[in-house]
Amino acid sequence: MTLARIYLLGMAGFSLLFGLAYLLAPISMVEPAGFGPLSSAATTDVRATYGGFQLGLGAFLLWAAREEANHPSALLLIAFSLGAVFLSRLAGLGIDGELTGFHALGLAIESGLTLATLLIWRKTTALPAA
Repeated sequence: MTLARIYLLGMAGFSLLFGLAYLLAPISMVEPAGFGPLSSAATTDVRATYGGFQLGLGAFLLWAAREEANHPSALLLIAFSLGAVFLSRLAGLGIDGELTGFHALGLAIESGLTLATLLIWRKTTALPAA
């Protein structure tokens, strides 16, 4: 089993786990970020946006892990998605000015996984030695 496949399966597992957690326990999942009380409509939106996106991503990554030809594109999807979350969090911190432990951990995880994903992607797209 290749490193890319192992990584995609691991990321699929995390995405599916977090997607289910946001779907089934949205209030518990957003409390550490400081969301505060949520209306029923807002709770439904958390379930749909956070849970639904993670579930869809996890399902796609499971599908992509099956065929080696899909690995580079799936890795780029992870890198672009996590990179966008990282950059958006940085922008939010710059605009809103409140760095919490939750956000510091998010920045560390998002930047680390983005870099790891890009390194694995580069390894999967490297040209064979002549």
